[in-house]
Amino acid sequence: MIKNVTDGMETNPYPYTDRGYNKGEFSEDFGFKLGNSHKTRTFSVLEGENKFLYEIKENDQVIEQGALTAEVSIQNLGTFPRQQICQDQVECRDTSDCRDRKGRKRSCRQECFPVQQCRCP
Repeated sequence: MIKNVTDGMETNPYPYTDRGYNKGEFSEDFGFKLGNSHKTRTFSVLEGENKFLYEIKENDQVIEQGALTAEVSIQNLGTFPRQQICQDQVECRDTSDCRDRKGRKRSCRQECFPVQQCRCP
């Protein structure tokens, strides 16, 4: 179990992650996210120095405990332009009712025209 006890974190509970060692010498992985409170799927950290307390348990017995720190820095990589992708197509639409007075289908008159559809990547 790792708890983030950095000043500015919510304390009830401190953000924590509790991972198992079911597959070898390394624990399960986990993700980080900027925040100051416990999240269910990610481990909250703050920008700057973060202080952690950890415990390694076997069954319910603590076999190792300690403290460590990590420096979290946010790097602004700028803005990446994303040009829209446009595609020219021909679209056809009925220009008249396709049923006769008795509701039976009959041939329809269609008009086709070029259209441009654009989307962001």
